[in-house]
Amino acid sequence: MTPRPRPNAGGSAAGRDAGRDTGEPAGRHSAAQASGEGSAAGPTAGRDTGEPAGHHSAAQASGDGSAAGPTAGRDTGEPAGHHSAAQASGEDSADGSGGGRDAGEARGGLATGHSSADESAGLLLWQVTNRWQAAQRAALKPYGLTHVQFVLLASLTYLQAAEAPAPVTQRRLADHAATDPMMTSQVLRALEARGLLTREPHPHDARARTLSVTPEGRALANAAVAAAEACDAAFFAPLAAAAPAFTEALRALRSAG
Repeated sequence: MTPRPRPNAGGSAAGRDAGRDTGEPAGRHSAAQASGEGSAAGPTAGRDTGEPAGHHSAAQASGDGSAAGPTAGRDTGEPAGHHSAAQASGEDSADGSGGGRDAGEARGGLATGHSSADESAGLLLWQVTNRWQAAQRAALKPYGLTHVQFVLLASLTYLQAAEAPAPVTQRRLADHAATDPMMTSQVLRALEARGLLTREPHPHDARARTLSVTPEGRALANAAVAAAEACDAAFFAPLAAAAPAFTEALRALRSAG
């Protein structure tokens, strides 16, 4: 049976460019936040040379993985219930017995448990994340940083001050930003080539590298974080009084993972 066309899951240019970035993580992006508001890391995060999902600050960087773009679901296979014809056209909802799925399949559509696309939390997160990442890319472009570069540079600036005199290792930074270790290493080499940080052998562990942000890197991180946080403030403004509860829900999802 041929499924009906799927609705547009991306809604923004964010997803189309994510794989081309040398990266993006999740969460907010202030020094105090880099510890990690969760962000949804998308299917292309491994191809980015990195974006932690979620927000992107020194203190929140722990989530910066990036959300994949509108085509990622087609490449990797979309889960039932996401961007589907059955959802967009409003198939019968599942009541726990699978009735909605049976009805959708019987009509030649997708056997989804949702009666409409707007009932899928995953699809909504996909759409909103694409829009948010597009906004952040635009905000960071004047600073010559991709989203993941910003998250790692801001996170390093935060950790170096917060955990001194202990050295910050690549592993510690990757854990804080919730980024893939190999991707983290690639992004750090690019930042090192620009003179924004240094990488040195660990004094007590031959397998580890210690990181230090340079004065130029610190200045750039502090300039960029102001732009990233202003972007967040504008993007999440429609939540108004619900913003704290939304942030708490993101923390709950991050902890559950």
